[in-house]
Amino acid sequence: MGKNRELNFFILLSVLSFTIFLTTLNKYWAPFDEGIVTVGAERILAGEVPYRDFFIIMYPPGQIYALSLLYKLFGISLGIGRLYTCFIQTLLVMCVFLITKALTGRQWIAFISWAISLTSLGPRMGVVPFPIFPGVAFSLLSIFLFMRYIENGKARYVFYSGIWLGVGALFRHDIAAYAFLAVFASILMHTFAGDKTGAMFGKSFIGITGFIASFMLPVFSALLYLYFKSATKDLFDSLVLFPFIHEKTAAIPFPKPCLNPGMIFHKSIYFIKANQYYLPLVVYAFIALFLAISFIKKRKFGKTDIALSSLLIFGIFSFNQVKIRTDPAHLLTSIHPAVALFGFMLNGCLSGDYARGRKRYAFILLVVLVSALFLLLVLKNTDKFFKNVFRKPYKGRVVLTHFGRGSVYVPREERNDVVEAVSFIRKNTASGERIYVGNIVNWKDDF
Repeated sequence: MGKNRELNFFILLSVLSFTIFLTTLNKYWAPFDEGIVTVGAERILAGEVPYRDFFIIMYPPGQIYALSLLYKLFGISLGIGRLYTCFIQTLLVMCVFLITKALTGRQWIAFISWAISLTSLGPRMGVVPFPIFPGVAFSLLSIFLFMRYIENGKARYVFYSGIWLGVGALFRHDIAAYAFLAVFASILMHTFAGDKTGAMFGKSFIGITGFIASFMLPVFSALLYLYFKSATKDLFDSLVLFPFIHEKTAAIPFPKPCLNPGMIFHKSIYFIKANQYYLPLVVYAFIALFLAISFIKKRKFGKTDIALSSLLIFGIFSFNQVKIRTDPAHLLTSIHPAVALFGFMLNGCLSGDYARGRKRYAFILLVVLVSALFLLLVLKNTDKFFKNVFRKPYKGRVVLTHFGRGSVYVPREERNDVVEAVSFIRKNTASGERIYVGNIVNWKDDF
């Protein structure tokens, strides 16, 4: 396929992604997380500084500053935050597309990875402005740029990789830290056990120092700003101390696997509902085995091996959030490295380059199994999409509700309580008065 046709196809997919995400704009209800970033952005517009004047639980400042800028330009509205998230999720799925295309060289396989990632985002969870979305999107962009550096040896790509990852750290520092470790370890592999094309970087450490310096540029700039605003103490408490408390109090037990294929036909496709958490682990285990065998045979890491390693390490580390809180929301925001690696597995199965004889049959069987699980996941996510975006509003199970900051669909059984609570607060508090609102559980059927 020519360069122009590839570019046109990329643009078409980008527009299609954004359009699909746009259909979910006001259909999902997540008052706690959305409320934190929305109110935080409002406080910034009022002249306050995060961590010094108000507390942001576990969130770096990037998302609320991005929202505050948008609110200043277009007015404070839930719709603006969600529209912005449509763009961010489009960036994320297109990064998965580009990474898979770089690994396989086949656009149609990259399309499959794109479809899996797309249905795991807006169609399943909506476009609520969770900071995890830009955190993952910029981390994947960083890994893609690192892969470009591995491919052509041009130093500017490793600088770009570091800068975008530093930007990602301003949205989710934990996710960016995982990607930083992944890229850093892969640069070391490229330096000491890679192809000879990386020899000059092995001697001068330009790749390593350039990556670290460019990563620290946005991070250090943000820290310096908060330091001069006297906000660093509570910043440390929020981003470092509190997550350890959260890990102990918010954990959800990891589910047991479902080994009964008959549950595929269960109303909720229970087979994949239970096994979706094991799907990335199967992919990561295979890629780890593949890399180990490859190194034993060649005694070095080739370009593809190093690219795979960066994704593998990032995927394994980011799976930590699934281990801590095992629910669809945390799985489907961290599954994307596994989706791109699955594209590599599928390509290897079709090309026959990575196994011979009985090993090839075993490999094909594994890929067929993983493909079937991903297909079930796509069906599950698509069913939730039609349920939340079309069936629930049509049946009146969610009701469009107008608030001062925009209109969203609220579960029917919660609507009156929510409206009465908002009305009571408005009547009995002064504008800007601080109150304790506690926590709220996501509606049981959101996911």
